[in-house]
Amino acid sequence: METVVIQVRAPRGADPGRVIEGHYNIVGDTVILVDQSGKPLTSEDQKFSRKLNAGDNAKQIAAQLLRLHHRAARGNPSGFNDKLVYEKLKY
Repeated sequence: METVVIQVRAPRGADPGRVIEGHYNIVGDTVILVDQSGKPLTSEDQKFSRKLNAGDNAKQIAAQLLRLHHRAARGNPSGFNDKLVYEKLKY
C-alpha cells in the first residue's frame, strides 16, 4: 500500500491551509484508492480506480482519485461553502 498527500486548501494569512492523506494499491495495471485497512473506497456506489496507460504516473493518478473522492464525500461544489478569508486592510 502506497501513500499520497494532496492539498485541499492553500495557506493564506493566519490559516495554515489543509492537506489530506490517502492510500492506494496498484493491482496489475490499475490504481485503486483504498482506506488504511486496504479496503477499496467507494462513495454512493462510485469506485475510485483507474487503469494506467503507458507513461502514466501511478502516484499522480492516485492524487487525482483522492481529490475526486474528497469532493464526492463533501457533497458540495469545491470551495462553495468554505469560509471566506479576507486580508486585513491597511490604511
